[in-house]
Amino acid sequence: MKELFINKENRRISNIISFFFFAFSFLFVIFVNVLVANTQPSVPIGLYIKTGNKNLKKGDIVVFRLDEKYNKFYNSKNNLQPMKTIQATSDDIVFIKNNQIYVNNESFGEILPIGVKADSLKIKKDCFFLLSKKKNSFDSRYYGQVCKKDIYYKTKLLYEWKGSIYAR
Repeated sequence: MKELFINKENRRISNIISFFFFAFSFLFVIFVNVLVANTQPSVPIGLYIKTGNKNLKKGDIVVFRLDEKYNKFYNSKNNLQPMKTIQATSDDIVFIKNNQIYVNNESFGEILPIGVKADSLKIKKDCFFLLSKKKNSFDSRYYGQVCKKDIYYKTKLLYEWKGSIYAR
């Protein structure tokens, strides 16, 4: 009788461990494949959900491929891919005046003398300017337009970390 009790207890513990392992694995897969964290202050710091890359428009927050030649300028915390907001499309006018970058007469701040700047301010079809009004943002004012083929997915803010150490 005692052996039967021990076997039932062991089976129960084994089932609990299996359940937690399955639940952890399930949540890990969801986090890796559906969620993305942002620690860069050019868009709200927080947890985002991936939503594909169709129907991109101004205001969408996107994760994209940045050319390796800009790695020394991009401040990547935890090796995360860059995330920025689409602020201009081929229908918009982007220009520089008095060392400030503008989209349709709206200022997005100054251009710092860091040794790189966008090659062209003319945006091609299916390409975008990704800009932030946050000071010291490394964005399209330096690396130029980002085309749809280089955008992995757009995101939607799920949870914002307001007291984060990254929000400073």
